[in-house]
Amino acid sequence: MAIKVLTPETALKIAAGEVIERPASVVKELIENSIDAGAHNLRVEIKNGGLNYLRVSDDGGGIPFAEVPIAFERHATSKINEAEDLYRLHTLGFRGEALPSIAAVSQLTLLSRPRQTEPAEGGSEIAFEGGKQIYHRGAGAPFGTIITVRNLFFNLPARQKWSRSGTSEAGHILTILNNYALAYPEIKFSLVSENRLLLQTSGNGDLKVAIAKVYGPDTAQAMLPVNFPAENPAAEIKVDADGVVLEDEQAVSSQSRASSPIKVTGYTGDPSFSKPNRNYITFFVNRRLVQSRLLTYAVQEAYHSLIMAGRFPVAVLLIEVDPAQVDANVHPAKTEVRFLHERAVFGAVQQAVRAALIAHASMPIWSEGSETLQNSANGNGGKGYMALAHNIYMPQVEDRANQTEGGPNSVTPTQPAPNQATFDLAATDGEIDLMEDAPPSLAALRAMSTTQADEQSDDEIAFQPDDRPLLPAVSTANAAQKLPLLRVLGQMANSYIVAEGPDGMYLIDQHAAHERVMYEHFQAQLAGRTLDSQLLLEPATLELTPRQRLALQDPARLAELNTFGFQLEPFEQTNTWLLRAVPAALFGRSVANSLREMLEEADGTRQNECGEYSSIGGDRLDEPDQNLPRSWRDRMAASLACHSAVRAGQILSQEEMRELIVRLERTSSPHSCAHGRPSIVHLSQGQLEKRFGRK
Repeated sequence: MAIKVLTPETALKIAAGEVIERPASVVKELIENSIDAGAHNLRVEIKNGGLNYLRVSDDGGGIPFAEVPIAFERHATSKINEAEDLYRLHTLGFRGEALPSIAAVSQLTLLSRPRQTEPAEGGSEIAFEGGKQIYHRGAGAPFGTIITVRNLFFNLPARQKWSRSGTSEAGHILTILNNYALAYPEIKFSLVSENRLLLQTSGNGDLKVAIAKVYGPDTAQAMLPVNFPAENPAAEIKVDADGVVLEDEQAVSSQSRASSPIKVTGYTGDPSFSKPNRNYITFFVNRRLVQSRLLTYAVQEAYHSLIMAGRFPVAVLLIEVDPAQVDANVHPAKTEVRFLHERAVFGAVQQAVRAALIAHASMPIWSEGSETLQNSANGNGGKGYMALAHNIYMPQVEDRANQTEGGPNSVTPTQPAPNQATFDLAATDGEIDLMEDAPPSLAALRAMSTTQADEQSDDEIAFQPDDRPLLPAVSTANAAQKLPLLRVLGQMANSYIVAEGPDGMYLIDQHAAHERVMYEHFQAQLAGRTLDSQLLLEPATLELTPRQRLALQDPARLAELNTFGFQLEPFEQTNTWLLRAVPAALFGRSVANSLREMLEEADGTRQNECGEYSSIGGDRLDEPDQNLPRSWRDRMAASLACHSAVRAGQILSQEEMRELIVRLERTSSPHSCAHGRPSIVHLSQGQLEKRFGRK
C-alpha cells in the first residue's frame, strides 16, 4: 500500500479522537479554558449526557473579535510562546488543540465578549460544523464566553456507537465538575442536567464547604486539615519516612523542610471514616487534576496500621511543586504528570497526611517513645502492632476465661458487651435470631430443599470458585460445590465460626456467609416479584450527593429501587428526597446511610464493604469464572445483602451459628459472598497432620 498524506479533514478527526473521547472530555477542556481565563462563575448545562446538547458559560476574560477565528486554528494558544515554557507552566491548557478538536466532531457555537480592551468591544459569535466555519459576526453578549456544543460525534458514527447512555455520560461529567470544584473552591460551579440542578458550589474559597457540596456534610465533618510544611513550624508534628513521630532533635537532623519546594494542603479523612474503594482519593498538582499510583500509595502508607485492610481513606490534597520540576506534557488528556524528584514528592505527601492524622485524628496513633512502639523495638515482634490493631478494630470483649456468671465482665451471646458490634434493629425481648432481620425470608429459606455434599479431598481448598451461571434460586446440582455436614465448635474474634467437618477444620466468615444467604434469598424473591417492604410511620429525609441524585434521575433505576422495597420521591426542588418505605431486611437499621452507600456501590463501583480484591489478583468482578453480580440490579441485590447481613464483631449463640451454617449449605455458592470474598477456609486433616509433623 502506497504511503500518502492524509487529508486535513481526516487528520483533524484523528487528532480530535485523541483529545475528545466522550462528552466529559469536552467539558474538561472547556472548563480548563474558562479557569485559565480567570472565571469566577462557571455553569455547565447538558442534555442526554452532553451527547445532544452541552453548554459551558463563564464570566472570564473573553476573546476579542479578531482573535476568535484564530482560537480555532490548531496549536493556537495564548498560554505559551516557546518550547521552554512547557517547563514553567502556570495554566491548565497549553497545547491549543481543544477548540479545533471539539469543532471537528460537533456543531459548535461560541459567543464571547472581552473584558479589558481599549476601546471597549462588543461581543462576537462564531459557528462551526464538522470543523468548517459557518459564520463569524458581531453579536450582543455578556462579559465572558459561552460555548454551545450540539450533536457531538454527529460525523463519526463509529464513535457514536461506543457512547454510553445519557445517565452514564452525565456521571462522568459530574465527576469532572466535582474534581474542579475541589481544586478551585473560590470558583462557583454549577451543573444542570435535563433542566435540573445537580451541583452548585458556593465559590467562597472554603475547601471544606466544597467537600460538603461534593461528598456530603458527613464526609466533610470527618475531614482533617492538612498543611505541610506547617505555617507555625513550632507547632508542626514531624514524622519520618515511615510515619513515626520524631523528637525535635531527630527532626532537625533528619530533615530540613524549611527549604522544601513542595507544599501539601487540603483535607484527609479521619481513620474511622473510610470508603470501600480509592475513588475518594483526589490529587491536584499545581491545581491540575492528576491520577497517580505513586501519590495514592503515599496516602495509603500514611494510614498504615490505622485503617482496616480493604478500606481506603478520603483525601483531597493540593500539591504545589515548582513548575520546572513537574512535566505535565506526558499524557494526551493531561491527567498524568512526571516529577523530577519523585521520592521527595512521595515523602512530602506521606508525611503531610501522617502528621495531620497524628495532630487531629480521633484514634490512637503510634508515637516514638510510646509503650506500644517500645515493645516492638525491644524485640517483642509485632505484639505492639497487634495490640494496637486489636484496640482499634476489634470489639472490646473481656477474656472469656476471666468471665464469671453474673460478674461485671460477664458476656453472653444474648447480652452484647458495651463495645460489641450489633444488629441495628429495633429492640426485642430475648435472643436475636440472625435470620429474623427479614421476617418474610425466614419461611422462604426454611422451605428450600437441603442437599448434602460429597467429601472433599485432603488438599482441596473450600473456597475454589465454581463456573456455573448466576441462578436466582438454589440449585441442587453439582453437589461437589456444597458443604459437608459441619459441627460448630465455637466463634473466634467474634467474626469467624469454627467448625469441624468429615475431613478437617473449617473457618467460616459469618458476615460473608450470611451475605451469601441473603443475596440468594433476594434473587429468589426478585425472580417473581418485588422484595417485601416496610412502610415508615413518618417519611425519612435524605440529603443526597450530586452523584446519588443523578442515579435517582434515571427512571429505570428508580423503578429497580422500588422492586427492592424502597419508596423514594423528590422533595420539591431541593437536594432532599423522601424515603417512605424500606426493604423489610433493613427495617430498624440505619437505612439512610445504608441507602447512600448502596447507591454508590451499585453505580459501577466494583468494591464493597466486604473488602478490596486487588491485593489477591485484581478485581474479582473481572474474572469470568466468578459467580458474581454484574448488572446494576445484581450489584444492588449484593449491596442490600451486605448491609442486611450480620456484622463482624457480632457475638452469636451456638444455635445462631448452627442455623447460619444450615442456611449456607442450601445456597448454590456457599464458598464466597456475593462480592467474591471467600466465606470459608478449609484446613484438611492431612494438612493439619503435616503441620504438626505427623506425616
